[in-house]
Amino acid sequence: SMEIMARGRNLRYPYLVGEWILLARSWGEQFGGIILQAHGVRSYIGSMLTLVTVLERLTSAPHCRKFVDVWQQWRGVKMVPERSDIDPVMLGASMAAISILQVRAPDQIIRRMSGSAIVEFTGRRRDGENMVDLAPPEQREERILRHQNMINVPCGAWLAREAVGNTGAVGTLEAILLPVSNDKAPDQPFIYIGQDIRKSDRWELDEVSTDIELARDFEYIDIGAGVP
Repeated sequence: SMEIMARGRNLRYPYLVGEWILLARSWGEQFGGIILQAHGVRSYIGSMLTLVTVLERLTSAPHCRKFVDVWQQWRGVKMVPERSDIDPVMLGASMAAISILQVRAPDQIIRRMSGSAIVEFTGRRRDGENMVDLAPPEQREERILRHQNMINVPCGAWLAREAVGNTGAVGTLEAILLPVSNDKAPDQPFIYIGQDIRKSDRWELDEVSTDIELARDFEYIDIGAGVP
């Protein structure tokens, strides 16, 4: 039998015909992107990132790795976990590196929560701010598209960015974004973000800086429904 974690309890799923899809999804993520889905079998082969292959990029990103593992436990056999499935305690110390966005409308991507590690890195708490407004005007349409893809396909994303502080020191941020359904308001889903930060001891960021440009290093992650 196969054992997974869901809602903090151990659930055992024997190798029965009616429960083959959990195994198919796991095998598909490991072998060349072949995916079999519950709603009619759909298969394809590609080099896209999956929840398994993305771990190869996260060798120096323990919080991102922890987030990927826990998110999969939250979702169980679902494509995407619901907000009621979320147990923050399972993240342990990595909770400080988690941020939460709520997509209230395509052009309203509201930061609901910023982990303490993120606040320390950016020098600013952005809770309640609209991430679309924080993007340079010429990048806002693309930011909207990326987040709409993540909730509608659905899929996740990996990104990496650099920031230069006042002292000239360079800090790097690597992040995993994964969708979470809103069972209380289905038209306002969430995107959870796990982040790892690497910065020098002399890091100091100008708090006056308000723009958050799009990450140039960005790639969608197949969570079982393909990618855009």
